Amino acid sequence: MPTQNTPKSPIAKTARVRKHGEAFPNDDQTDAQPELLKYFMELTAQQSTQLGQQAYIVQNLLHKIEILEQENKKLSKHQTNEKIESNSNSSISKPTSQNSTSNIKTYPKSVVVTNISESTETDEIKKAENDKETIIDFIKKIDQNAVVDSVVRMGNIKAEKNRPIRVNFKTNAQKQDVIKKAKDFIKGNEEYSEKKIFVNNLVSKEEHRIQMNLKNKLKELWKEAETNNTNVKFSIRNNQIHVHDSNAQNTNVLLIDPINDEAANFYKISSFRQQQSNSESAMETSTA
Repeated sequence: MPTQNTPKSPIAKTARVRKHGEAFPNDDQTDAQPELLKYFMELTAQQSTQLGQQAYIVQNLLHKIEILEQENKKLSKHQTNEKIESNSNSSISKPTSQNSTSNIKTYPKSVVVTNISESTETDEIKKAENDKETIIDFIKKIDQNAVVDSVVRMGNIKAEKNRPIRVNFKTNAQKQDVIKKAKDFIKGNEEYSEKKIFVNNLVSKEEHRIQMNLKNKLKELWKEAETNNTNVKFSIRNNQIHVHDSNAQNTNVLLIDPINDEAANFYKISSFRQQQSNSESAMETSTA
């Protein structure tokens, strides 16, 4: 007789009872919530402070950029005016001079001041402001009527070396007055004469090189004359080195030297060779 399958009674599910820790947070978790909230509040405050500092830095940089742009505009204005004046001068027909200087670049309102101490400021804007204050004070002592329009350090920074300063005036007349008065003023003030501060015309790099060659050659000649104990003197006149020998018939002759040749060519001194040949003729006559 086949066995009938007796249906199995369903297995009763055991109800899962949550533990106390799962139903209710423990004391450590409850205590950690205020600490976490405090941390986020402090972090938010710190970020807000940093954003405020960044905004200040950006604003400060924008201000510095604005000042630099203003100084750059002034310098550009001067350069433009100089070009206009140079072009207007060249357009006026003038009789051809023997000593033509058409290849010389001029700066009608600018001088260069050398050996003014560099500012110790690390900020470039403050450095520029200090330079301007120092130059204005210096120029006012030379000439009360001179108006300094802008001041710019020239060249790259080098350790233990003061870069020259370009000073731009409002007019050419002011520049000329300052140059005329500067030498005597500096000579009479140890504060400036001891530092060997000079005020000179601003010239191109090429002209500056030629002028320095003439001055260095002059020093060399004086040193040589002193060593040999000779009664010969030397000077620079009209960008040429002259020899003054009291024992010669012609006491003032041009020095025969490549330095003089280069300067004569640069300044277009067309009468240079003629002057030299005349001097040589005079010397030959005296020895004949």
